[in-house]
Amino acid sequence: DKVGWDKFNLNTVTVQELLENGYLRKMYNETWNKSVGEGKKIQCTMFCGKTNAIDVIFESGRKDENVEIKPAPFLEGAWLWKFENPTTAPKILGDLEENGLIERSLPERVKQQQPRAVLNDPEIGSQWHLNNTGQGGGTIGEDANVTAAWDIVDGSGVTISIIDDGFAHTHTDLSPGYQSSNSYDYCNNDADPTPSSGDGHGTSAAGVAGGRGNNNYGIAGVAHGADMSGLLLIACGTPDSTEASALSHDDQDNDIYSNSWGPPDTGNYKMEWTAGPLVLAAFESDFTTGRGGLGNVITWAGGNGLQNNDNSNYDGYANARQTISVGAITNGGTQSYYSEPGANILVVGHSNGGTLGIHTADIPGSGGYNNSGDINPSFGGTSSATPLVSGVVALILDVDPTLTARDVMGILAHSARKNDPSDSDWTVNGAGHDISHKYGFGAADAHAAVSLAANWTKLQTETSFGTPISNVGTSIPDNGAPVTDTITVTQDLKIEHVNIVVNITHTGRGDLETILTSPDGTQSVLTEKHGDTGDHYT
Repeated sequence: DKVGWDKFNLNTVTVQELLENGYLRKMYNETWNKSVGEGKKIQCTMFCGKTNAIDVIFESGRKDENVEIKPAPFLEGAWLWKFENPTTAPKILGDLEENGLIERSLPERVKQQQPRAVLNDPEIGSQWHLNNTGQGGGTIGEDANVTAAWDIVDGSGVTISIIDDGFAHTHTDLSPGYQSSNSYDYCNNDADPTPSSGDGHGTSAAGVAGGRGNNNYGIAGVAHGADMSGLLLIACGTPDSTEASALSHDDQDNDIYSNSWGPPDTGNYKMEWTAGPLVLAAFESDFTTGRGGLGNVITWAGGNGLQNNDNSNYDGYANARQTISVGAITNGGTQSYYSEPGANILVVGHSNGGTLGIHTADIPGSGGYNNSGDINPSFGGTSSATPLVSGVVALILDVDPTLTARDVMGILAHSARKNDPSDSDWTVNGAGHDISHKYGFGAADAHAAVSLAANWTKLQTETSFGTPISNVGTSIPDNGAPVTDTITVTQDLKIEHVNIVVNITHTGRGDLETILTSPDGTQSVLTEKHGDTGDHYT
């Protein structure tokens, strides 16, 4: 009963007064029936009033306890109980709950709040991919949700290795976390990955991933507290063996390998552009034995050949099951005009293609993209989206360094945000996930990822199921019914990856479309019709 409270002075009102005036009827009835008995005078055996305090006598032990009670603000019907001896509170309140006198009790804990992370880097306002406030006409909030994640972690203790055309480690934003002992130049066979003047690609990628933040200088990377190493590789031609060495360089110390490179994005499939057997073996070694057996995380640019009708599936590096293939979206959240689709795309990261590029580091001085200074204001491509995801991975591993590479893939997929929701390519797979050949599971969301990582249930040990080669032996008709082959899986599995190995003899392979259809009808397009006039898929 809430009417008539104004007749009491709530600082001095006693439970006895409230009982006698009918304002605590349930408490009155419980006390009357259980403690005194019908028809007898109220003796207040459970509650007795005092000025500014109430003696609560509970049944077990009849112990007196001084308690101050006052109405809670804002929440009608709630009360704040302050115990002289807090250790008695659980028993007293538990007795009251058990006897039906109160509905529920919760402890009010003292919390020490922390200020939100506000970095002092002067260029951070231009880094819309970290916090999109509408810079350049972009969509407000269309970003990687990074600044919210910084209230939790910053990538400290995690090492990102940038495999590229060099790493300008003298840059003020790159030098603080530079790991010289884990770096190498595979073109000149020395320990210094400093780039040539015209090779600023790796330096800009490094700035996106882990440029030092809160140092009152320049930009901040997604994982602005992470360490970084540089592996100079693509500034020269390299064989399979050299690539394999770089991709497993110091695999116990380099946690993440970030790769913003790959075969030419011409739309043509060539065997010599696929990952070689040594690289594939290095991938498997990284995935199973790297990082103390937890597995190195390998991110890979999905490719920039959309205008050539290229597809990321044709890239033997980006479609390896051990790599995280990354597409690109704009500051409006839509597919960048160059970003290749593919069933292998796991997530997308923000990059250029809209009204703005990515603000990041550049080679100091006259080199790199900007002939003056050390800032690149217009980096882009899946080359920029990939180190963004590498930075998110570093934040994830900062939350829990015991996560496996497979766990990281799962966290990225489960925490990704459905961008461009009206796009017709979105569908729902058998596990209930929104999926897209353009966007994978969606846009990488740093805050969602680190929040999920904190409560992630580790994946069970990986298992696999394979089938023998199926000799279809059927001609593929022009514009006729498709040739189909069915694979029967006899194990109960949760699917993470499916590898399909094909040998197709056909003149004009660009005319072929290859689709993998799951039992629930989800279609994964592996090859699509495009302008490749070459022969055969092998």
